[in-house]
Amino acid sequence: MEENINSEIICLTNKDTRVKVSSTLKGSPENTKEKLFDGNLETSWYSSQGKSQYIYIYFDNPVKIREINFNFDNGFAPKEIEMSISENDESNNKKPNLIPIKTFIIENKNEVHKLILDEIDAEKCNNVKTVKFFMKKFCDPFGRVIIYDLKIKGMK
Repeated sequence: MEENINSEIICLTNKDTRVKVSSTLKGSPENTKEKLFDGNLETSWYSSQGKSQYIYIYFDNPVKIREINFNFDNGFAPKEIEMSISENDESNNKKPNLIPIKTFIIENKNEVHKLILDEIDAEKCNNVKTVKFFMKKFCDPFGRVIIYDLKIKGMK
C-alpha cells in the first residue's frame, strides 16, 4: 500500500462526529455517546448491560481509516471488537450493508488500546463513510462497557 507522501494521519473524529450506540446507562446523562469524542478523559460513554454492544460512526465524506484508539475503563472493556465498514452512509438504513474487516482482541487494561490496521485491512478502508464496532465477550459479567475516549485516525 502506497500512501501519498503528503498524506498525514490525523484524527477523523471530533465533537461533531455523528454516532449511534447500542445503549446508554439510564439515569446517567453525563455518560452519553457524545462523550466518546469530547477529548476529556474525565467523561465517558457508559452502556447499559447486554450480551452485545455496538457503536456506529458516520462520516460526511469518505475517509481512509488506519488506526483506532479506544480508552476503556478497567473491568468494563469488551474482550473482542469486530470492525465492519461501508462506503455508504448507512445512518438511515435499518439493515446496514457492512463489510467485515477485522476482529480485535482487547486486553482488560485502563490504557489506550491502539488498534492499527495492517496493509491488507487498511486497503479495504480507503473509502469509508460508515464504521461499526461490534463488541462482545465482556470483562464485566453484565456486558457493560465504559469508554473514555475513541479516536479514529487516518486521512480525508
